[in-house]
Amino acid sequence: MLALLPKNGTEGGLVQVAHASGDGAEKVPDAAVHAVALGAARGGPRRFVRRTARLGGGVHVVAAETRAGRTVSVVAAAPEGARLGPETESALSELADVAVRMLADGRAGGEPAEGGTAYGPGLAKALGLLRRPPILAESRERLTHALRPRYPALGDAASIVETDLSLAIAIVAAANELPARGRRGVASVAEALTMLGPRATLRVVAELPNLPVLARPTGVAAAISRLAPHAIATRAAADLVALAVGFRARDELRLVATLHDVGKVVLAAASADYLQALSDASVTPEERVAEERRRLGIDHAAIGAIALQRLRMPRSITGAVERHHSPDAGGVAAVVLLADMLAHAAHGDAVDGSAIMNAARRFGLQEDQLRQIAYDLPRARERREPGGEPSPLTPMQQKVLVALAEGKTYKQIAASLSVSESTIRTHLHNVYGKLDVMDRAQAVLLAAERGWI
Repeated sequence: MLALLPKNGTEGGLVQVAHASGDGAEKVPDAAVHAVALGAARGGPRRFVRRTARLGGGVHVVAAETRAGRTVSVVAAAPEGARLGPETESALSELADVAVRMLADGRAGGEPAEGGTAYGPGLAKALGLLRRPPILAESRERLTHALRPRYPALGDAASIVETDLSLAIAIVAAANELPARGRRGVASVAEALTMLGPRATLRVVAELPNLPVLARPTGVAAAISRLAPHAIATRAAADLVALAVGFRARDELRLVATLHDVGKVVLAAASADYLQALSDASVTPEERVAEERRRLGIDHAAIGAIALQRLRMPRSITGAVERHHSPDAGGVAAVVLLADMLAHAAHGDAVDGSAIMNAARRFGLQEDQLRQIAYDLPRARERREPGGEPSPLTPMQQKVLVALAEGKTYKQIAASLSVSESTIRTHLHNVYGKLDVMDRAQAVLLAAERGWI
């Protein structure tokens, strides 16, 4: 049950905006819900409280405040004296975040969106399943092969992770759990691999379940299987767009492109009807978002942001995912907006021609340039081939060489890595020896050809 109250909790009565099916869900009296919801509101936003209703049964509630100053409470009924575990508390908190976004548009009277109640119970479960998403056995084997040698092939590893939606979720989330992640957070696969290191990365991967390939998957596995190819295509399209317009935040861009439809995974795992609706190629991305907002009061981009927030992804990632369908999006979100439409078009899905041109013109791309990108996309191949010669470079040596490839001076590289210029020269001297080259130009060329940077 969702309860909506004014900010001070006293103006007007309780407004019930949704009920979840299940044993006891309809047995919570309105008076009891009002009492515990009011108590939660007084306790502060997102404070979890437990109250026992006088009218019988246990009532559990978590409250969150909307931008309009109203308090949304997610209320669950339970037997008298029952205790809720951490997972249940987390699920109620996640549903409260969803409810806040559903009501962010100031829907008059708190009326539910058409069809929105169908997702209630399954939504929290689907969000929880993303903590251990299933991965392809082939991805597991290739990543192990890339990371186990004496000199791990970090370039190969990054490519493998960025082209497996589940791996990207699990590994970047694990890196953002580290105490040393910093205030900005870990916002790329390459950074996550460097922070975790090969051994910790492989430990994370070992704990993930397998995604069935030959058998028919169900639930979150079916959703990931259905949506992973589009994530890979969008990542490839984002790379081509970035190359055409000179966009520099490439690692962060690739991560957002890979994760941009994670909200669809959640909704598809929560409802088989949503998964079936995704097969309709005649619906444009803009039409699908509008339909989601009409039926649910929230779209998959906002659900995706909630899911990634729960996994402690940095704000730069969650914000870009949430805004990747916004016409006024900028930066990474704007590139992904265009890349998403290009990936749909390459697959033969319907796209709005005026919308895709408007997104392209924001970067100064003309129609002939867009046609070239659209032509290249289905023919694109990965620059790095998994299973190739392992990179002999250490993570720091790789960072220095990447910075050189970007045209930075020794002084700029030293400042960005918080070391001295002499340290940078030492690293480069060691790089030249490992690669058996004479200068930095040869080093950059060789490392790029072999996919090490």
